[in-house]
Amino acid sequence: MSVDFAGNPGLLKSLHEHLGSALAYSCLVGATHIEQRKGGTGDIPGPTPTLFFAPDHAVALFKQVGPEEAGRQMAESWRGFLADAGDSVTIERKQGLAAARDVFAHMVAGRVDPAKGIVIEP
Repeated sequence: MSVDFAGNPGLLKSLHEHLGSALAYSCLVGATHIEQRKGGTGDIPGPTPTLFFAPDHAVALFKQVGPEEAGRQMAESWRGFLADAGDSVTIERKQGLAAARDVFAHMVAGRVDPAKGIVIEP
């Protein structure tokens, strides 16, 4: 099984070619290598990568168990995540549209510390 969070088409193709028939499932979660997507992966051997889109799964959960139970499950999962994450992420609050623009520009340029959770407030 392959779960690709970066979306690097060249690497994905190489992985498929290397694993060949041993690869039973390929999932695309993210696409951070947008500049490399233009060429695509072309024809790759093995399973066609399946796109994982979280909102689709959230809608399915709400339909399956109802909004109250889905909310309860998500809150329980979030509390577990926070307990596991501990102090690995610090929250940094910023104010206004100009701050949002600056943070976005820094993120695109790869200059944001991944250990910071940035909250933009009005």
